[in-house]
Amino acid sequence: MPRQSKVAKKNARFNLVKTGFFILMNLGILVGVFWWFNNKPQGVNAHNLCPVDGAKGQYAILIDRTEAFNEAQKISLKNAVNELVKKLPEGHLLSVYILGDDFKKETQALFSLCNPGDGKGKSIWVENPQLLAQAYRDKFYTPLQNLLSQQLNFESAKESPILEMLQLVNLNSLHDPNVKGEQKLYVISDLMQNSKSLDLYKNKPDFLSFESNYLFKKLWVDFSSIDVQVYLLNNHPKNLNSNFVNFWKAYFESTKAESFQVLALPG
Repeated sequence: MPRQSKVAKKNARFNLVKTGFFILMNLGILVGVFWWFNNKPQGVNAHNLCPVDGAKGQYAILIDRTEAFNEAQKISLKNAVNELVKKLPEGHLLSVYILGDDFKKETQALFSLCNPGDGKGKSIWVENPQLLAQAYRDKFYTPLQNLLSQQLNFESAKESPILEMLQLVNLNSLHDPNVKGEQKLYVISDLMQNSKSLDLYKNKPDFLSFESNYLFKKLWVDFSSIDVQVYLLNNHPKNLNSNFVNFWKAYFESTKAESFQVLALPG
């Protein structure tokens, strides 16, 4: 067999290198396509800023303004809500309910939007972090701040039907089939229930007695799998009493809440 010429050997090496280059290039393209499909942004519902396949979880906040807020409470309340917003994961729904003069007119959340993400940590190759930051500010954060500012300057109401409003929040938001994942309920209130079903201003907080009442059964809802946290407003000497907190702890235990925690709100 004749020996290969130097030119033939050189051409063979060149062809081998060229073939290897094309193989590596095609592998790179395949890897890039695979990465893009796994990192491309999810579609978002323009109506509520949630992923098109549903919210990944939910923070529901009930703000009780049936007792007028003092200036310190206004600041503490806004700080508490903004801390929750910082913790709200991207794709999770934030629902804000207000209990005011007439809870029958306040059965729906006044704010119900998903955290669309603020662009931090996003790749410039598949998304536009600046546009995401602007959307977060203009469509999510600023409307929430406007709502809080509007709702903090009201006179005290005649009644405080907290139990009734908790039932509505539960039924309207916490059992939404479009929400997947964790569900948390945050209540900002003095918890001084005052309605036809129960008046804690006049009566001692005796849960066993209330539990045997027909009205309790009528107001009962299922808080199973829901983590409940109360930011307690100091509006009355009664709500500093351990029996008072134990009343609400027993209530949420009876409604099967996953957990119950009380934090005192400054002011």
